[in-house]
This record gives sequence, structure tokens and C-alpha cells, in this order.
Amino acid sequence: MINKLPVLSEVTIDSCSCKGKVKLSSSYMSDLLKNLLKASRGKNLDINRMFYNQLQETIYSLLKDDLDKKGGKLFGNVNIDLQNLDLLGSLHSDVNLNITYEVFPQLPDVQVDKIKIENLSVKSFSDEDIKKIQSEWLKQKSYLQDSDKPIAKNDVIKTSWSIEQDDQEQEIQIQLGVVPRLDKDLENKFLGLNVGDIIDHEFKVPAKLNPEQEAEYGSILKAFAGQTITGKIKIKSIQTIVTPELSEEFLKEANFDSEESFKASLIEKLGDIVKEKNAMYSRDQLLICLRQYDFDIPNSYLEQNVNFIIKNWCHKFGIEDSKHDDSFKETFMSRFTKVDSSCTSFDHFLEGTRKISKQNACAHFMVEQLIPAISLTEEDLNNEIIKSYARFYRSKNMQDFQNTYYELRESSIISKFIEYLNDKELTTRREVESIDALDREIENFVKTNSSPYTNFSQTTEDNE
Repeated sequence: MINKLPVLSEVTIDSCSCKGKVKLSSSYMSDLLKNLLKASRGKNLDINRMFYNQLQETIYSLLKDDLDKKGGKLFGNVNIDLQNLDLLGSLHSDVNLNITYEVFPQLPDVQVDKIKIENLSVKSFSDEDIKKIQSEWLKQKSYLQDSDKPIAKNDVIKTSWSIEQDDQEQEIQIQLGVVPRLDKDLENKFLGLNVGDIIDHEFKVPAKLNPEQEAEYGSILKAFAGQTITGKIKIKSIQTIVTPELSEEFLKEANFDSEESFKASLIEKLGDIVKEKNAMYSRDQLLICLRQYDFDIPNSYLEQNVNFIIKNWCHKFGIEDSKHDDSFKETFMSRFTKVDSSCTSFDHFLEGTRKISKQNACAHFMVEQLIPAISLTEEDLNNEIIKSYARFYRSKNMQDFQNTYYELRESSIISKFIEYLNDKELTTRREVESIDALDREIENFVKTNSSPYTNFSQTTEDNE
């Protein structure tokens, strides 16, 4: 049995950042080391790592008990300063270790009466709306057909690649117009070619392929990351995408009795689209309201979000997220100013990113405060998230597993809270003329209330 457990003292709290000391008695250290040596006997184990893990676990439990009494909650890991720890010396005299840790912020209550959410409805669906969704529906029924004509835009081609730096030949299927291009000239070179034609091509493979490029080209180009390669590309087959025409026969095949019943189904789909758009619009409005609450956030959480944003921009720009030296900042800003010309420097970018990260973090934490208003139970949450949660669990990707849990959990809380507001008639309703008008309203709202610093989809074609 371990004697005289560690004692916490000299705790100081500055917002969410805390520091203190933990006193370890010599008898505690002696018993701890004896137990670890006994557990590792005859095994190839790292005693230092075992010691640190045991110490981390003990101090974490100590802090948790202390914060439970004070109504606080630990955020993240505890950092233990072991630089001056003399293990042998600690067997004969007590030692004091400095620790730093973070706690969850103290959250204010949500003022429900100050949350303003507007629901939009469409007065009527125009012939143009119906025609547009009809066209989209027909595109979903498109099929591939072999073609003996020269390659045209949007065709699907099967190509055979042979690279001088590699003796293997591999096939890649590419749909023109949507291909995640390695360079801008490649697609143009395909246009007008016929089956059997061969082209020479030289290009520089990015240092890191983005997910779309890796899915398309990874099998053949991954080994040449960052290199300039030359090779021959042979056209093996050409297929064109055929969109069927609307006819009585086609409608019957699609299980519609008449053109009127088909049109009725399209109007129903338009109604569902408006509901989906409104759901996202309501969610965005609620999160904007929650962003107005301002309180201190754990610094590690903010830095993690800022680093995530930088990493995503680097991924979009095709540059390596390396040490943020002058060269990196210059390259990064040469791309980023094409997205937002008002951003004047990398420091300006960081300042804006930290600001929006804090606002988003406040909204994230405040979602928890919505639960009392809607009496959401764990059973409610589990019923809504279990299928997607299980899918990520099976993938063994624990980061996605955790992120998905919190995203779905937030979505569950938010959707339930909006239902609560609607039931209590605490939302307003406004009618617009058309779906286009609804889209413009939502687009203007997003532009007014979001920052391009965190909108990863705003990069232009010039940034590829």
C-alpha cells in the first residue's frame, strides 16, 4: 500500500490557466518505485515512463477531487515539471513538483429571450425552380456511354500512364472538368484526342497530394512527391455522360403514373430543400447568437484551433505547414491575399484567426448551456448519434471518432433547442418570393457574420 499520498498546495488561478505545487513524501516515492519495480520484474518495460504515467494519473485524480469540491472541471492534461526531480534523493526526503494545468471556463446562463431566430418560407415555386430541380433529377439518372468521338469536356477517359522515373505502367480513370488537377495544362492536352493517342507530359508533383488528388493519382505519383516527372499518357477509352430526356416512357420506368405526379414529386422535393436550408440557417443564427457570449477560453484550446485553421489553409494552398519562418509567411500570404485582400500580413491573419477562433470556441462551450432548456437526456443523444458513432469506431480512427461524437452531439442539442424555440413561438417567420431570394438572404447573412479566415472553401482557382 502506498503511504502519504501527494498533497496539493500553492494553487493560483489566472482565468483558465492554473499552477501549483504537489508535495511528494519520501515514503510515497519509495512505495511507488517498489511497486513499479515489482510490476516490471522479468519484463522489458520503461520504468521512467511507468513512473511518469502513474504520477500523472495520481495528480490528475488529486486535482479532479479538488476541483469537484470547488465546482470546477479539468481541461486537458496536467503538465508536471520533472527537471529537478532526483529519484534516488526523493527516497530520503520530500520533494515539491511544479505543475500547470487548465480548467473549463465558468459559463454564463443562456438568455433565451435574447436569442433571435428567423424562419424563411417561399411564397411559391416558380416554373424556373421546378425546371432547375427537374434538370438536377435527370442528371442523377445520367449514365456512361462509349464514344468514338474526340475527347470533349466532362467526358470520362481511361488512361495508361508510363513514367520515365518508374518502370511500371498504371491505369487511371479521369472525368474531365472535375479532375483534381495536378497542373492546369493537363486537362487541355486531353481535349480533342482520340482512343490510341499518346501525349508526353512533364509536371511537378506537389510535396503533398490533397485527399482528392491522392484518391485519383496516389497509386502512381505518391512516390514522386515534390519531384518533377516526365511520362507518356495513352488514351485507352472514351465515355460520354448521357443525361436522359424526359418522356412518358422514361417517367413510367421511374415509377411515375403521369407528368402531373412527377411534377408534384418535384414540388415536394423543393419543399424539403427549403426545410433543409432553413434548418442550416436556423443553426447558423443560433451559433451567431452564442458567439456573442464572451468569456475566457483555455489557451491550449485556442491554439489548437488556430493551428487547425493554418493547417487547412496550407492544405488548400498545397504548401507544407512547416516552421513559421519569414519564407513560410511570405509564401502563405502570397496565396491568402488572393482570398482576402484586406489581410495585410501574417500577424494580421493570426490576429483575425484568434479572434474568430475565440468567438467560435465560446459558441461551442455555450451549446452545453442549452441543455437545461430542452431537458435533453443521454438517451436522446445516443439515439441520434449511435449509427454514425459506430461507423467511426469501426474505422479505428479515434480522432475522427471523437470529433464526430462532439459534432453530432452538438447538432442534436442545437436541433432540439430550435424545436423548443419553435414550439414556444419564440422565432419569427418571413416569406420570400422564391428559392433564389431565400438563397440570397442566407448568403448575405453568412457574408455578414463569418470571417474568410476560417472559410476553407473560399480559395480561388488561382490558388490551386
